[in-house]
Amino acid sequence: SSKTDGQSKNTIFLCLGYVAGYASPKLVIARLDSHILHTLEPYTTAKKIGNRAKENIIKAIDLIAKALHPSHLQEEYTFRRRDEFITLLIRFMTEGPDISSDVRILGLNTCSTLVHLKPAMNPELEEKLVTNTMKFYFTSPPPPKDPKLIKSHEEDMNQIQENFHELIGSILFMDTTTICFGRIFDLLAPHLTSDNSKQRYSVITATIALLKRFIEFKASEEVHSFEESFAAIGKCIGLLVPRITDPEPEIRMGAIECLELVFFIDNMLRKSIGKDSYDFTPPEELSESPALRGRIEDADIHEQFLIVHQLSTIAARLLPADEISSFLVHCFDGLTDPFPSSSSGTCVMLNTTIKMRGEELAGEVESLVGGMLKAMEATKVEKTMNGTLHSLRTLAIHHLLPVVEELLKSPIPHTQNVVKSLQVIAKDPNLVTQVTDHLTDIINNSQILEEKGTDKKILYEHVPHACSATTALGEIFELEEMEEVGRENFSQIFCSLLLRFGTSRFGKNTSAADQCLATFQSFVNCLKHEQLQEILEDKEKVKQLNSNTEYHYVLTDFVRVVCEHQPDEMPTIYQFILPYLQGNFTGQRIVTATVFAEMISHVKNDRELLQSLINNELTIIVDDKLRLMAIRGLGNIADAGAEEVNRFSSTVIDALMCAIDNPDEVLAMEAMNGLSRVFELVDERCVAPVLVNICHRVRPAFEKDHDEIRCASFQLFSTLHRFGNETGAQVFFEQIHSNLTTLFLHVNDPHEGVRQACKQALRNFAPLLKADALVEFFNEILADDRELNYDAFLNQLSVHLIEYFPDRLNLYVMTSIEYFKSDWIPLREGAAMFIGHALGNVPEDKKFSVGLNPGIISSAMIGLLKQKSAEVRSKGAIAMSRLHAY
Repeated sequence: SSKTDGQSKNTIFLCLGYVAGYASPKLVIARLDSHILHTLEPYTTAKKIGNRAKENIIKAIDLIAKALHPSHLQEEYTFRRRDEFITLLIRFMTEGPDISSDVRILGLNTCSTLVHLKPAMNPELEEKLVTNTMKFYFTSPPPPKDPKLIKSHEEDMNQIQENFHELIGSILFMDTTTICFGRIFDLLAPHLTSDNSKQRYSVITATIALLKRFIEFKASEEVHSFEESFAAIGKCIGLLVPRITDPEPEIRMGAIECLELVFFIDNMLRKSIGKDSYDFTPPEELSESPALRGRIEDADIHEQFLIVHQLSTIAARLLPADEISSFLVHCFDGLTDPFPSSSSGTCVMLNTTIKMRGEELAGEVESLVGGMLKAMEATKVEKTMNGTLHSLRTLAIHHLLPVVEELLKSPIPHTQNVVKSLQVIAKDPNLVTQVTDHLTDIINNSQILEEKGTDKKILYEHVPHACSATTALGEIFELEEMEEVGRENFSQIFCSLLLRFGTSRFGKNTSAADQCLATFQSFVNCLKHEQLQEILEDKEKVKQLNSNTEYHYVLTDFVRVVCEHQPDEMPTIYQFILPYLQGNFTGQRIVTATVFAEMISHVKNDRELLQSLINNELTIIVDDKLRLMAIRGLGNIADAGAEEVNRFSSTVIDALMCAIDNPDEVLAMEAMNGLSRVFELVDERCVAPVLVNICHRVRPAFEKDHDEIRCASFQLFSTLHRFGNETGAQVFFEQIHSNLTTLFLHVNDPHEGVRQACKQALRNFAPLLKADALVEFFNEILADDRELNYDAFLNQLSVHLIEYFPDRLNLYVMTSIEYFKSDWIPLREGAAMFIGHALGNVPEDKKFSVGLNPGIISSAMIGLLKQKSAEVRSKGAIAMSRLHAY
């Protein structure tokens, strides 16, 4: 029957084993392949093998393996098919349905027997064996429902655990090195973070068993094969750390015992170098550990953390220098442990170790910072997050700038964890100044821009390092604690950000400029600087600030409010920003020139500073890119008062004069505005020699299309009235008459600002014409609060001019004829109207003595009648009608 056949086969299996076990050693070797294994082989390859058959085949293999051990054979023997039978046993223990506990118990035991045969297994088979047997070591089948079978089930599970420990111990016996231990531990370690407490405990018990076996094997070694230290001790300890604060007491205690054994072995190996035997004296540092292990069993979470702190000091003292980095990196895995108590306990270990051994980690900052950031991304436990941040700050205490540099390598925008890391460092009062110094140094002095492209088209690319530093500075100023730092280092940070506004231009996009604006906003908000905040709240100012060509106008506003409300900062600002007038980047030079230009307006009682500012502006005026700021700054000398204006009058007036007819209209207007302000204060003796030159230089600007240029030119011309009384009186008298027609025609200019400037000029010049009626006339009819009837104004004006200056009437009329070609219709109309009134208002007895030329006038009028504007033709016809009397 099949039952009888099965029993017979099982008997055969056992017989083969016992034959090998009890036969003479020489006979076993001679008949092993041809009789024993050949007979057994067909059954080992069968597809379906029941548990009973497996058990007996395993017993047979165990007996054969024992028979082949050198202790039995009394000679060395290599069992070539050893690995094949180990593979078979792996299949028996892991493949097929309803594998019995006995198969696994016997299989583990037999694997241990086979492992003891030389040579030691290769690492690949070793990994395969441990990995497959781990599956049922860590995962127990559910207990039977029959209560009577529960005890037997528990005994089987305990036996499996014991045999597994024996198996890995056998592997270690054949290669008693910490490297072999490390290979096995690496396979077990992933289960240290299992949600199943039994699995975590199983790893700990297996590790303890292995470590104790290691010590036992070393104690019984006849031939010493010394290792100098425990290989990868940092990794091993780092992976065990989270279990010290595991929720389960027995796991906590076991984890500490593992640490004790690892450090004991490392100490044993190190102290035994060069000796004939091993030194099994434990290190003094471990003397307190057993007591801590006892305390942690019933300790609450707070006491657990205290115990971890004490263990950290022990570990920090015992860990070799070359393993500190590895230990910390593997501790990072514990920061994402599924149990909050474990991740928080890991933080305590990290922080203490870095605090004690951080000086040795200079070369490992990159991996450490990267590991902490990665761990922060994964953790959701606030306590762990805070602990990790404190560990990072502790590392920064030892290696501040390398840590900051690693954080700055993070892409922009910075992640929340990078921001938190920068902020936690900045919260340390002993570190914050160094951090701000470093960030501003990067912003100011590093390679901020890279030029790319050809000479015809140069493109600028913003270097990420400087962009990251700019962003980081803004992020730390989001902290309230930074207010005092910002105030104490105001000039440095304020100037650095102004300079950054200049160097954040002309990139592929506006991101660099946007970062700078955001950082400046954070700085202003932190300091609660109301005046700067008011500027930033102005949408037009912000729009201007985003412009590559107009941003410096807003920077001028920034400097203005700082000088007005924080005048004590001015010398410091000057000293800090002065080197950047010769900066490597154009933006830095533009910003520095802008700052100096505005500062000149606010220097009070500091002649040395004012002298330095003026000298700098005179130096840079030759630079096309800085000339506008230099001109603006020189004009601002007017704000320093008459005494200072006269002190610098010669150089300032010369410099401004050179720019009033510059093709760049913005530059020319700035020069004219500056001269206008200077001329309001300067002594006449300083201007008289160049008065005519000024009039000639400013005259072309009267007819510029640019409204503001015209306005500025008339305002400048108007200020010259101060110099028409003494030495320059006669010369300037002629200049007034030469430009009088231009002034009264532009009283009807299309631009309101020009009209007002011309009215003021006429009022200013009237006293110099020595015609009292004109003074009264201009002051009355051209008053700011009075609406002007332009036609009536020209009519009455012509009467006064005929009365006081009949010999100059022809000059006024001929100049008016020139305006028939003006681009502005109101001026052409005004010219025609004035000529008409002049012709009509000349008394009969003077019509031929005032020097008017009717032929030229009539010819010009005929041309006027051909113009497209009906209003111009109408005014021309009216004026022409006055010619009948000539």
